[in-house]
This record gives sequence, C-alpha cells and structure tokens, in this order.
Amino acid sequence: QQITSASTLSTGSITTLNIGLKSGAAFAMTGYISDFRCVIGTAVYTSNFVPQFTAPLSAVTNTKLLTLQTRGSSNNSMFNDNSGFNNLITRAGDSTNGTFSPYGANFSNCYNGSSYHTFATNAVYAIGTADFTIEMWACPTAINNDQYFFDSGPTVNTFYLEYYLGNLYFAYSASISLY
Repeated sequence: QQITSASTLSTGSITTLNIGLKSGAAFAMTGYISDFRCVIGTAVYTSNFVPQFTAPLSAVTNTKLLTLQTRGSSNNSMFNDNSGFNNLITRAGDSTNGTFSPYGANFSNCYNGSSYHTFATNAVYAIGTADFTIEMWACPTAINNDQYFFDSGPTVNTFYLEYYLGNLYFAYSASISLY
C-alpha cells in the first residue's frame, strides 16, 4: 500500500525503536523489510510522491538510523547502521537476511512472525516538534489480522506502523494520568 503524505508529530519522542514488532504486543510481522531510514529534523518528502525502488536508500542530512541494508553476501550475524551514528542493533529471535529484495542482487531482512530487531535507547531518536521521515521497503508474506512493522517505544507516548484488518495505519498512542 502506498503512503503519499508528510506529517508532523507535535508530542512524544522516539527513545527506543523496534522493527518487526510492537513493544508489549504479540503481533510480529511476517515478511521482509529493507532500507529502514529514520530522518529527524528534515522532512525528506514535502509533497505527494511515488516511492522509487531503483537503489538502496542512502544517508541524507539528519539521518539518525539507516539499517536493514545488506549490500554484500548474506550475513545473518551482522546488522549494520549506515547512518553514521553506529546505533546498537539487537537481533531478537531468528530474523535472517532474506533473498527477496526490491533491488535484485541485495538482501532484505526476513521476519518469521516472532523475530524482530530492537535498538537501544538513544536521545538521537527524539523527535519533539521537528519534521521527520520514517521510511522502509516492506513486503508482508502473511497477512494476519494485526501486524506491526515498527514502533517507537514501550506502550505510552509511542507511534507505530500497523497493518490491521486490511488497512495500514500510522498511529500515535498516548496515555494521560488523571492523578
């Protein structure tokens, strides 16, 4: 499904990232993800656009995370951050470099419905009121009732990309205490 808009998140921030799973949820992704890029401080796209999959993404100004890119041979023990920040990436479960990719000879990362990647808490992910762009190439192989492509933290003041009952949602979850 194509998403062709730009948005501003005025509250909340990213402190932890999960790719392939939402924190505290049991709905992991089944399929492939490649070229996950998080740019904070710049809106990469400022008008409607059509995604182009002719070459892997590169780091642009304000890229805070650029990962799930394998330009060499398949290597299931190494997942790199190509943003220049060298963010620590932790593999949970048995996510692997898959042989399916939008670019032909390169690899994407295969998620089996219980595996995911997590990134340590880092102030570099804080959005605040800045413009931002989060993008990736994704190809679900099994469409369950509820799947998460990524989320930005535990369960409060987080946002996520979710496939739910046939629709794709970019959502923000907040909690307000009345005490």
